[in-house]
Amino acid sequence: MQCPKCLNTMKEGYIYNTKMPIMWLPKDEMMPLTIFGRPQNSIMITKTPFLTKKKAVSFYCRSCKFIITPVLDLDA
Repeated sequence: MQCPKCLNTMKEGYIYNTKMPIMWLPKDEMMPLTIFGRPQNSIMITKTPFLTKKKAVSFYCRSCKFIITPVLDLDA
């Protein structure tokens, strides 16, 4: 993948979670108190981990210190 900021090649890797799902939240929303909570305006990046770690494919630009992570399609 090419970095949208500097156009250098990004390195593929993963972001792992072990207890809570990884999600994007608007800055005025609070993180849920339990693993089952999901704020209305959240965007899920990984599912809730049950008995195993989950990982999200991510791309890292060493030049910009920029990470891109595609989000889950929960409707698929």
